[in-house]
Amino acid sequence: MKKCIISIAVLVVSYLVVFNNVFGAGDQKEQLTTPCRDRAVAKYDATMFSKAELYAKANNYEKACNLLSEIIFQDPFNEKAGKLRDACARKIAGDSKDEVKEINEKILKDCDIKIRKAVLEEFPTVVDEAIAQKRFTDAVYWIRFTCSKTEILSPEPALTADAKTILKKLRKSLSELAKAKAYWQMLAVAKKLRTPDDKGNDEEIDKLIATAEKATEAERTKRNEEIEKARGDHIQREAGEFLYWMALPEGYEIGEKSVPYPVIISVTGSGAQYEQELQSWTNSFRGRGYIFVAPVTTSNTNGQGMKFYPKFSGNAIAFDHKGITKLLEDLENLFGADRERFFITGFSGGGTYAYFATMRDIGRWRASAPRNPNYYPQNWAGGPMKQLPKSEIYLPVHIFTSEKDEYKECIRDPKVPGIEPQTKNACAALNGMHFACVLRTEVPGVTHNESPKYYDQIFNWFDKVIAGTQVSGESPNYWPKK
Repeated sequence: MKKCIISIAVLVVSYLVVFNNVFGAGDQKEQLTTPCRDRAVAKYDATMFSKAELYAKANNYEKACNLLSEIIFQDPFNEKAGKLRDACARKIAGDSKDEVKEINEKILKDCDIKIRKAVLEEFPTVVDEAIAQKRFTDAVYWIRFTCSKTEILSPEPALTADAKTILKKLRKSLSELAKAKAYWQMLAVAKKLRTPDDKGNDEEIDKLIATAEKATEAERTKRNEEIEKARGDHIQREAGEFLYWMALPEGYEIGEKSVPYPVIISVTGSGAQYEQELQSWTNSFRGRGYIFVAPVTTSNTNGQGMKFYPKFSGNAIAFDHKGITKLLEDLENLFGADRERFFITGFSGGGTYAYFATMRDIGRWRASAPRNPNYYPQNWAGGPMKQLPKSEIYLPVHIFTSEKDEYKECIRDPKVPGIEPQTKNACAALNGMHFACVLRTEVPGVTHNESPKYYDQIFNWFDKVIAGTQVSGESPNYWPKK
């Protein structure tokens, strides 16, 4: 088991190094390795897998899928988790009549103790690593992760000695964030680390909060005004120099007791209809509970997007990717976005970026759903992948196309391959990279610009992905692997 854990961690690091070398976006943060994170995730995943196996053997396939899906998000190269999740999902899809068995409570409790121990032992160093590398948003995510997986802030039972030690370390991390002036990140988690029975530490945290609130007062006022408008309408924002349109879901709240929200990044096509792209989702689907984002990209718009960035130079996809990475950080820090539920989709020309993000930034997304997509890897920074991972990749991908697409066979010129041959090329590339969960659905009776007519299908699939119950190859138009 130890050898397996180490090999998984090494594989993840190796692939990330390949990604960084090929991508070449010039951002120093993207070149950093994360040995503490990789070791901690491998250890945590191993303990979680043991628990998932118990549920699978007890025929509780839904619970097993849910746990395995979390493992796969943290490590999309985890072949054991991927194969077991797929087997359980097929049982669910086939309406299995297997009787759910009871699991011995002591055995389950022992699993939970091992999971908790793995988190307490490993993840505080992951927080320290992220802060040292100035990945402050990552640090806050791992603070939240540690708190939620160990329940160290729960009043029942009383904190154990090791939990108190870890809580003290996490509180020290707040001071490090404040020293680095990462005030938004600190505010996102500071109040969660207060405990009513520890007045001395709470007073220190309150001082940090007061400092951060004073430093961000003007920005917070603007953010709150944006929230009021984005709840029922949509707004344009900036992430550094990068622009994006955003809308918040019905009933959106942010604060200590609010829950994190899933995000759909939807990249528009060559017409550069950014605002309309956002509205295509919000007109009917605000009640689904997602934050919707239409980034003002350049790689998909036949040059029309360039007018928004007069100082732009370099590769368009690299520029867009750096901007979308920054806006996702903004959504986490300012609007309570859930990084475990980031979804990527791209329509028509926006499909090129969606495919790029899927194949080049595997660990960021919960799933990918390109729509009537173009696939032009020759436009990517660094060109097509130069080296492939040895393991299968369990990031779910579902490609949606339209039966009546006027660009199905060619795009305006018979010499320019249409959506259908491009989709075949994309599927071949995904299969060549060992993506294990690739679906393709052709929606009957729908034209190129009518993809909103099948948004319900996309949401239903996203729901299955979150639950871990999606089935690879369930579509009649599935492109089987070679």
